[in-house]
Amino acid sequence: MNSSFKAAAQVGPIAPMPGRTTLYALDAEESSVTEPEEKFSDRTVRIDGEYTRSNSAYAISVLPATEKDDIFILDEAYRSQTWLIDWLRKVYRVLGIEFAERIHFATPKNFAATSVPLLEQDSAVAAVSTICYSYNLCKTFPVEQHTRTSGYLNAKTSFPDLAKKYSFDIPKSVVTAVRHLRAVAVSEFGFPTVPVYVKMDGLGGGYNVARVVNDRDLDLVLDSYAADQHCVIQEAVDSSYFETIHLYTLADSGIEYQGSRVKITTDGQWYGNIFLPELRLTERQRRTADAAAYAAWHGGYRAREPLLIGLDGFMNGDELLITEFNARWLGSSPAEYIMKRLGIYNKVAALSVFDYVAEGEVQLFMDWVEKNLYRSGEQPARDFMLLPMGIGGYPEENSSRLVNFIIFGDAHACEKDVRKTFSDDSFTLLNNSVSTLDDVLAKGLPQ
Repeated sequence: MNSSFKAAAQVGPIAPMPGRTTLYALDAEESSVTEPEEKFSDRTVRIDGEYTRSNSAYAISVLPATEKDDIFILDEAYRSQTWLIDWLRKVYRVLGIEFAERIHFATPKNFAATSVPLLEQDSAVAAVSTICYSYNLCKTFPVEQHTRTSGYLNAKTSFPDLAKKYSFDIPKSVVTAVRHLRAVAVSEFGFPTVPVYVKMDGLGGGYNVARVVNDRDLDLVLDSYAADQHCVIQEAVDSSYFETIHLYTLADSGIEYQGSRVKITTDGQWYGNIFLPELRLTERQRRTADAAAYAAWHGGYRAREPLLIGLDGFMNGDELLITEFNARWLGSSPAEYIMKRLGIYNKVAALSVFDYVAEGEVQLFMDWVEKNLYRSGEQPARDFMLLPMGIGGYPEENSSRLVNFIIFGDAHACEKDVRKTFSDDSFTLLNNSVSTLDDVLAKGLPQ
């Protein structure tokens, strides 16, 4: 731990604080939430590499949500690609938005260390906002207690006990060792007649979550993990439920509900979110969500400044089942806080997604966004409007770039325009995102 840490600045997954200077160090930390890097399995090491590449696109997506006086650390990959930052700044200036001017660069897993001299140079910094609490973060800042608390909350195997202690509803869940997985799935859940989710501790974004519907799926899980590793088997709810996430900030002064949104997932893997102003929790659902948020709060996940947390769940009618905690910056957080800056959060419907654009079509993507850029109070020229959030700093293995953006208006019109404008190598995920939106609207929102 660095002894020069400025004690006055709070560190952790802190929500944006308008009017107060924040240093954003959103490094790829999630893999070390529940265990230090020296204990990583070969699988976790591989996935951590994927996180590192994709995190560059995530971190830059938070940039438009920041204030002009904030400080921001980006992946070293952007040092030679400042044109991506300049473009984002140009686009948001059209909307009257100025974001952090002081931008620094660091190699992955070194954002925290890079932030220390920046803290020493600026006494006005009130907080260092990080993706999450992690063992890696403890090497620089004195956040051991928060890391233990956060690790316990993020651990899938602690979830059933928390639900029982704080009385919030969850799907049927059983903790077991991997070696007993098949026997428990059959005897307790009726597998394979009834599908289940198998959840392992560690990692986010669905990497350690598997939907298991047959013996082949189960064999794949059994082959991927050590026999003595513990996991949670969770009942898979039927298709009448909406997959949702419920956002809170937790401070010493209490909890604050920030809203709910529909998740876009395939087989447990997250791809984006649907923001619908008419999505409201009933009194019963709000009691469930509040009880889960208070479980985290009473467990010690809180601080002077509000910490971010998301509660994954399923909604159907008046029912809400919480499925896990995400004590960190969330995949949907950049879109949320950008829309808050524009004054449209919970006021307009939006589809927030990530996708891939062929390396040779990145400039075409930028031109397309500017052509269809969101304008407050205006009708879309082509039935849809867009807000960019970020473009990844690393080319992917298939020679594409990860892009994050928000769609307003007619998502089908957007998809149609994509097919007309781009090659088949770009936007390989958009069809799934639009189909999920169709499914949600066809069911009718929970009342």
